[in-house]
Amino acid sequence: MEIWHVAIAAAGTALMIMVLIDVALTAIHPDLEGVLAKQTQRGVWAVAVRVPAGAMRRRVQALAGPAMIAATFIMWVFAFILGFALVVYPFIDDAYRAEPELSDLGFLQALYYSGVTVTVLGYGDITPVTWPLQLATFAASATGFVLLTGIVTYVIQVVTALNERVHLALRLDDDTGGSADGTELILNALTEEGIVDTRRRLEELGDMIRDIDDRLHRLPMVALCYRFADPRRDPEPAFEAAFEAAVAARLVSTGAPYGRLAPAARSLHRASHRLIMDVSGQHLNKSARDELEAGPDDDARAELEMIRDRIATRTRVAIHDDALSDDLADFVYRSRRFLHRLDMLTRWRGPASMRNRP
Repeated sequence: MEIWHVAIAAAGTALMIMVLIDVALTAIHPDLEGVLAKQTQRGVWAVAVRVPAGAMRRRVQALAGPAMIAATFIMWVFAFILGFALVVYPFIDDAYRAEPELSDLGFLQALYYSGVTVTVLGYGDITPVTWPLQLATFAASATGFVLLTGIVTYVIQVVTALNERVHLALRLDDDTGGSADGTELILNALTEEGIVDTRRRLEELGDMIRDIDDRLHRLPMVALCYRFADPRRDPEPAFEAAFEAAVAARLVSTGAPYGRLAPAARSLHRASHRLIMDVSGQHLNKSARDELEAGPDDDARAELEMIRDRIATRTRVAIHDDALSDDLADFVYRSRRFLHRLDMLTRWRGPASMRNRP
C-alpha cells in the first residue's frame, strides 16, 4: 500500500467524521450548531437578502427557507458519499469485484459505489472481496441509514419550530389588528377581559416567547430566517408587539387596581429580554451587541413616556414607575435597536416602530 493510498483514505475518513459531527450537533445538540450546516444556510440566505426590495424579494425569501434546508441535506449526503468514495478509491482496482461491464474501475465508479452504499440501495454490481473493506462497507451503509434518520429528525424539529413561530405571529397579528401595537393589546385586554384574563394572556404570551426562544436557540438560521409569502407570518412584528406589551404591562401593574398583573408582566419582560440577548448572541457581531448595551437614549425615553401617557389616558390610573423607569427605558432602547439590527439581517420590513405610532 502506497502512502498516497493511506492519505486519501484518511482524508475520506476525516470528511465522513466531520459530516457525522455536523449532523449530530445540528439535529441533536441543544446548544451547538454544525459549522457546515451553519455556513451553508448563511450562504443561501445571503443570496436571498441581496435581492432588491419589493415583491420579488418576498418571493425569493419565501423560497430561501426550503432552499436552506435542501442545501443542508444535499451538502451532508454528498460530503459523506464523497468521503466514503475517497476511502474506497485507492483499493477499488485490487480489492473489489465488479460486473464485466464495469471492469475499468476508477474514481467515478468509487463515487457510484459509495452512493448506492450510503443510501442503502446496494445493487451488488461492485462488491468488496476483503474483510476489512466488507466491514467498512457495512459500517458506511449503517452510518448512511443513521445519517438519513438524522435528516428526518432535523425536518421534524424545523416543522415544529416554524409551527410555533407562525402561531405566535398570527396570534399577535390578530390581537393587534396587524399594528404590532403592544400597548393597545394590553389596554384592550384590560377593558374587555378584566384583570384575571389579562394576567392569563400575559402568562400565555410569556410561555410562547420562551418556546420561540428555545427554538431559535436550537435552530438559529432556519427558525429565524425561514420566510413565507405572507408577511404576517414573520416573527419580527410579533416580537415588536410582545416587547411593547411587556413594557405596557409592567407600567400598568404599578397602578393600584392592577397590581396582580405584576408577576406575569415581570415574567414576560424577562422572557423578552432573554430572547433579545440569545438571538443577538447568535446573529449580531460584537459592535451590534455593544450598541444594545449602550443604554437608553432620548428616543427610548420618549417612547416610554408615550406608552405611559397612553395608559394613563385610557385607564385614568396613577402610574408609579419611578423604580422601573430606567430599567424599562433601557429595555425599550434595547428592543428597538434589536429590531433594527434584525431588519439588517432579514430585511423583514415590518410595521412602523413604536415611536412612530400615535
